[in-house]
Formats: sequence, structure tokens, C-alpha cells
Amino acid sequence: MVLRSAICEPLDYKLPDFKHLPGVSFLLHITKDDARDKKIKNTEALSVFYLPNLQHLSASIENPATFSWPTAQSPTPSKLISLDLTKVREEYLGELLSVTPNLKSLRWRWYYDFDIHDDLNTPIVDLDRMATAISHVGGTLTELTIIGDCEIGATDYYAPPIKIEGSLNAMVNWGMLKKLQIPWAFLVGFAEDKSKRLQDLIPKNIEILSITDDLKLQNDDGMVSDWPIWDWEDRAMLGLLQSWLEDWKACTPHLRRITLIICPEWIFHEFDEWTPDMRQEFRELGARTGVEIEIIELDH
Repeated sequence: MVLRSAICEPLDYKLPDFKHLPGVSFLLHITKDDARDKKIKNTEALSVFYLPNLQHLSASIENPATFSWPTAQSPTPSKLISLDLTKVREEYLGELLSVTPNLKSLRWRWYYDFDIHDDLNTPIVDLDRMATAISHVGGTLTELTIIGDCEIGATDYYAPPIKIEGSLNAMVNWGMLKKLQIPWAFLVGFAEDKSKRLQDLIPKNIEILSITDDLKLQNDDGMVSDWPIWDWEDRAMLGLLQSWLEDWKACTPHLRRITLIICPEWIFHEFDEWTPDMRQEFRELGARTGVEIEIIELDH
């Protein structure tokens, strides 16, 4: 409340207005806390969008039942070029991006918490709404990072089930995008589908693409039997990449590097996932097509 008053109503309360501030970090804990089921959501960070010289913002914004800006007039942060968002879901992502006409870098953590029960914290990844939201900055964005994350319930041992709806096909039209990090599941879904084509999704001017295995363990115990589990095998993933890279210059002529980012604890060698032979085939694909290819194992 004090922050909102200082930024939006500084004359009324004789508070500093922070009008010269170029960068702000306003982050909340993502891990479990006793008050996280509270009905009043923390949207105080929305006030920061009104700072006239704001260029870089990292913010956690919880999802209220109804979205509204702190004042009757929407902010116009025309100098904002870098935005790092957590907690806010795709339902309201578009509301934030619609006021950032010159944004160049966006990092957004898609987040689902199994222990929070409200209308917006759902296990549905709405790719259509996600694409519509990001399309607000599709003409200016040069760097995009999307992370998939979920919080396991307090008494659970397995990641909760998550379902994907819609597609990110609109992403192919984001002509300024040069650097992209995105979960494989957000590109082609959890269920193995060899008919999918990466060239129908990847923006034409992309230079560096990083693909992660975020959310790979969702529904791993089959908690919801008619929802998908991850069944992409390394051979099928390599096949989709190969079908794109064999003719990559026609659709993505500026491509320089592809990085596959995987979590070692999720590699089950009994299923022969990314064995040395498969990694060698991956590297050979890069050598044959002229694109630098690498696999990075995250140390969680």
C-alpha cells in the first residue's frame, strides 16, 4: 500500500516518487508458506509499472480474482525493455504485456501450485492465451525465456498432472525474436507426436534456441489416467529436430545454435534416454547441417 501511494499518489502523501529509478526487483517466495491460500493476492508490484524511467523489472504478481491497475489510467512504461515475471498466469500475462510497447526481453515462469485452490491456479497450460498475450510484444521482443514449473503438494511424492491445450503456432510470426528458451512440452506437447513440425513454430529470425525438459515428470504416477504423461523418447525428439534442420535455411536462415537443457535426475538409463550413442548422433546432426548443437545437464 505504501509503495502504491508513493508511486501513484506521491503529492497526496508527501512520499518519494522514485521517478528516476531505472530498475526494480519485487520478488515473492514461490515455495510453500502458511498464508499462500489467502484470498487477497499480492499485486503491489503493479504500481512499479507507473515509474516513468523504468527500464528493467523483475516482479512476482499473484493472480487476483479480477485484474485491475492501481489507478483508473493504465500505466505507459515506454522505456521498459526487460521484464522478468513469476507467479502471474497466462490469464493476466496479456494485461501486463499490453502496456509494454518497447519490450525487448521477457522471462516468464509459468507456475502451478497443487496446494492452491482458486479459479486461476489451474493445471491447464493454455497455449492459445499464452500466444495471444506474448503477441502484444511480438513485434519488439528479441529474447524470450519461458519456464515451466509446478509445486508438488505438501504430502505428495509425485508431480501433479498437467494438461496442455492450444498451440504456440502464432510464435512463428514474432519476427524480431532472436533468442528463445522454451519447454519441449510447450512446443509439441507431452504425448509423442511425430507429425508435429518445429518449422511451423520457430520464429524465422531465430539465432539461438534452447529447449528444456521442464514439467517432464508431471502425472508420472498416472494420477489422472486420461491425462498425458511424458512419452517423448530421445529418438523421436531427434527425429523432429532432424526434419527441421535438414532444411533449416529455408525457414530459419539465421539459426546458429540449438541447446537441449536436461535435468540429470530425470534421465532414466534403463529407458536408454540420451545415451552416449544418442548424444553422438545429436552432435553429428549439428555437424552435418552446420548448426552448433549441445546438451547441457542442469545440476539441481
